[in-house]
Amino acid sequence: MKPTKPANRMTRIWHAGILAAALAVVFAIVFGGDIARSAYKLASIAPGDASKALPGLKKQPVDPNAEFLNLIACMAAFHDENYPRAESYCAQAVRINPTNPGSRKMLGAVYLMESRYSDAELHFSAAIALDPADPDTYAGRGFALRGLGRFADAGAAFGSAIHLAPGDAQLWNARCWTRAAGDIALSDALADCDQAIKLVPNYASAYDSRGFTNLRLNRNAAAVKDYSAAIRLRPRFASALFGRGIARDRLRQYSAGARDRAAAHKIDPAIDALYASYGFKPAARPGPRHDGPAVKNPSSASLDWDFLNVLAAR
Repeated sequence: MKPTKPANRMTRIWHAGILAAALAVVFAIVFGGDIARSAYKLASIAPGDASKALPGLKKQPVDPNAEFLNLIACMAAFHDENYPRAESYCAQAVRINPTNPGSRKMLGAVYLMESRYSDAELHFSAAIALDPADPDTYAGRGFALRGLGRFADAGAAFGSAIHLAPGDAQLWNARCWTRAAGDIALSDALADCDQAIKLVPNYASAYDSRGFTNLRLNRNAAAVKDYSAAIRLRPRFASALFGRGIARDRLRQYSAGARDRAAAHKIDPAIDALYASYGFKPAARPGPRHDGPAVKNPSSASLDWDFLNVLAAR
């Protein structure tokens, strides 16, 4: 389980520099060397500074008829986490050429960051129809469906991505967490997480997801073990700390559970509400173990920010 705030901890949905480098040759031919060099610069510009890579775009508006310029301006704004500005540029690129799957995919990514899951799903689906061989676009659609609480459909979308890229541990982890979040196919969820860890043994998010799955299954000692592994790999992992606290409460290790949950809350104050939305609350002390009712379809689901670079152009 991951925090819901993009500012907390986020890997880019679409690393701007990867696509920029791929398009730089086109820019060099169509727009000249300055734009091409600017495209390459996006690969290493820190968030908040991407506009410095495109000085010409700051001085005058982007040509509303230039598809690639609008797309690169969208990427720069996205890299700066200026999502309303990114949306305006990407939407214009789509208006210019609605058959470009890259523009559709990028606009879907922007809508994901704005929690506009229906709009994101629409554009990812359009991108899939235009390019059905891109696993990243199926993954984006999976996140959008998960945000809509359609966990079974989201799992199927991640399954399509896995079929195209079976060696990608992040895809296996995403399906594991999605199944656990929806309280569906939990044994298959464990197998997904096992595969993610097999592919990347030091993958903290996969241990966190497997801990969450074990929490669903009331395998509390196993959950503590997985969450502890995630915390060893990423000490300030709010989700793993809070989940371990819940598991320890169930094991009647109340003091240790309270310490974990307090540490998690200090890192991410929203983590309590996130777990509560999935039916997990601290057990009363003293009292019986609290397993928490399964929440099949909460109104929204957190995004796996550690996974978002799956959508990077390959």
